[in-house]
Amino acid sequence: MTSQRKIMVEMDTRRATTFASNAMALLGLVIIGYPLAPSSIRAVVLGWIMLAVGITELIFGRHLRTTGRALTLRPLPVRSTECGRNR
Repeated sequence: MTSQRKIMVEMDTRRATTFASNAMALLGLVIIGYPLAPSSIRAVVLGWIMLAVGITELIFGRHLRTTGRALTLRPLPVRSTECGRNR
C-alpha cells in the first residue's frame, strides 16, 4: 500500500467516525430534549390560556356579576316546652 492510499483510508475512517459521533450526539440531544419540549409547550399554552381568561374576567366580569342582595334574617317562633312547666 502506498502512503497516499494509507492517507485516503485513514481519512475515510475519520470521516465515518466523525459522522457517527455527530449522529450519536444529535441523538442524545433529541432523547434529552424530546420529553422537555412537549411539557414546556404545554406549560406555555396553559399559561396563555390562563392569562386570557384572567384578562377576560377583569374586562367582562364586572358587567356580568350581579351584586348580592342583603339577606334579612327574621326570628323564628319557637315553642318552648319549658314555658308550660313553670306555671
